[in-house]
Amino acid sequence: MADIVRALGHRNYRLYFSGQLLSLAGTAMQQIALSWLVFSLTGSTAMLGLITFVGQIPSLVLAPFAGVLSDRFPRRSLLLWTQLLSTVHAAILAGLTFTGQINTPILLTMALALGLINSVDQPVRQSFVAELVDDRADIPNAVALSSFTIHAARFIGPSIGGFLIAGVGEASCFALNALSFLGAIFALAAMSGLHAAPARKRTPGALREGFQYVITHREIRLLLAIVATVSFFGSSYGALLPYFAKEIYHGDARSYGLLATAGGVGACLGTVFLASRRSAQAISRTVLKAMVLVSLALAAFALSHVFWVSMVALAVMGFASINAVAASSAVIQNTVHDGVRGRVMAIYTMAFFGVSPLGSLATGYLARVFGASRTLLVSAAVILCFAAVAQWVRRGQVSAVPTEVQPEAAI
Repeated sequence: MADIVRALGHRNYRLYFSGQLLSLAGTAMQQIALSWLVFSLTGSTAMLGLITFVGQIPSLVLAPFAGVLSDRFPRRSLLLWTQLLSTVHAAILAGLTFTGQINTPILLTMALALGLINSVDQPVRQSFVAELVDDRADIPNAVALSSFTIHAARFIGPSIGGFLIAGVGEASCFALNALSFLGAIFALAAMSGLHAAPARKRTPGALREGFQYVITHREIRLLLAIVATVSFFGSSYGALLPYFAKEIYHGDARSYGLLATAGGVGACLGTVFLASRRSAQAISRTVLKAMVLVSLALAAFALSHVFWVSMVALAVMGFASINAVAASSAVIQNTVHDGVRGRVMAIYTMAFFGVSPLGSLATGYLARVFGASRTLLVSAAVILCFAAVAQWVRRGQVSAVPTEVQPEAAI
């Protein structure tokens, strides 16, 4: 058991872990309230896809620049600013909803504003994790436990949020999210002894160096392609959950919350499994198997019309997704050179958070034309095909993962 949580032996990481768990639970609560509010106002699967797209697309465009900031300025300071701005955002959203002034254009605007904040927050957070542990061997475990906070929040947030929406209304979720950021702010403020060497290159040269580093490292390149595929085709089902809860299972916000919670429970179990792996090599071997499992679970969810079967499918999918996406992050973090860590993890953010809104937008519109179940079945098939191609490309080339690669070296 101690091996699974060994990164918590580092004081700064303990502070970060506890603060993020509280903050991310509030964020997950806000997301479920936002999606339910959009579907209640519009009844449109296309609008569900659009609101997700607007909220996440800034990461695709701005993440590389955030990566440069992450390598140039103290990451703790950057995160303190993003947490403060997120607090103000959630408070405004709560006020507008409570007073009845909320509408679809305002929701789209607020989603875009949060997306701009997250376009800086996410890549900085990804690279900040490695700065919080003193022993490089603990980086994969720290990444796995950080993924646990994200997905434990997906369990806690929706389960509470669904009942709050049904009983009190969406505004309560937004207000609690604003309060939840205080935990992350206090944790960041309490940290000490951080030593990050900032980059000194101008932005164009720094951006180019980050992309060149990824292009010349074959294993990192393949892992980023896997993350992008799972994100585009495997994560977009979340945009359709309100539709399935309301139209397929004839439920309410509680049903939606339970479906979202099922995926979070599976992902939490997945992070525990990931954290139990002792080395980056062991983690690396799980990635392609997890892709196949994502495909099968997504197909099962698309075909099921039984609520509990769908919950099981989503739990399996959450488990598998975390062992594809977070495992890729752990291997990359263990491989990348510290001098370009921020920029490389910004490209990872593009592949995960940036590509996801494109998938959500496409899924929302295709579901309206061809039906939600057929759209998800096609997505499952694409993931399975890419896993086969990735296995062919990777065969015989990933028997070991180097512990450190210099920026000028190519695999």
